[in-house]
Amino acid sequence: RALESLAAAGAFDTLEPNRAAVHASCDRILGWAAKETEDRRSGQGGLFGATADISFELTAAEPWLPADRLSREFESVGFFLSGHPLDDYEEALRRARVKTYAAFKAAAARGAAVDRIAGVVTGRQEKRGRKGSRYGIVTLSDPTGQYEVFVFSEVLAANSDMLTVGERVIVSVEGEMRNGELRLTLAGCERLDKQSSVLAASLRIFLDDAGPIESIARRLTDPGDGRVSVILRLDAPCRDVEIDLPGGYQITPQISGAIKAIAGVASVETV
Repeated sequence: RALESLAAAGAFDTLEPNRAAVHASCDRILGWAAKETEDRRSGQGGLFGATADISFELTAAEPWLPADRLSREFESVGFFLSGHPLDDYEEALRRARVKTYAAFKAAAARGAAVDRIAGVVTGRQEKRGRKGSRYGIVTLSDPTGQYEVFVFSEVLAANSDMLTVGERVIVSVEGEMRNGELRLTLAGCERLDKQSSVLAASLRIFLDDAGPIESIARRLTDPGDGRVSVILRLDAPCRDVEIDLPGGYQITPQISGAIKAIAGVASVETV
């Protein structure tokens, strides 16, 4: 378990950047290490303790999607290391005038504030008040920090399915400074990927060869109104081939970011 956590957190990235392959090979690595240790104890480790050439192939595994990699980082160490799940949403959130936590906190310091903040749910506690009604304390994170939101029973009941760990949401909150600390109360909640402001109308994917096609197809699974085209750049000058994919797709910043991260994808454009 410890080795898997280290692999998920990227401890072996300098040796092998494909964390999925290292993670999938942990049992074999431990088995190999145990055998090597036993061979040395029994005197089978090579003449005069010489080190033998070792050939060890990792288990084949497709690299994790950026969102999966970040989620596993959080599970391993309790925070995001190589980025944040909302990094790809920065421009869309700015256009939608959704504040960052840091900007909201600065506004609240000048007085009571009501606004919208985006966040990834990273924790949730439910408790009962003196009269027996349930209330919640939900922890969220955005690229500028981590924050807690108090949720009254009625709001908790209405938004319970969205306030689960891993969900990307836009929360409407009321903020107030009390004894130098910002206290947030939830007024409403929306799923981030359901907002029209973050959905792209089209996605163009530029390739130097056809190698990534299957990986791209595995990421385009959610139907929607967005159009997707693949542009294959040929060796001949000014000879690009553009193919419009049939059907419509949901094109979120997370999906375009995941496709951009595929080996062999030269670039992506969203409109």
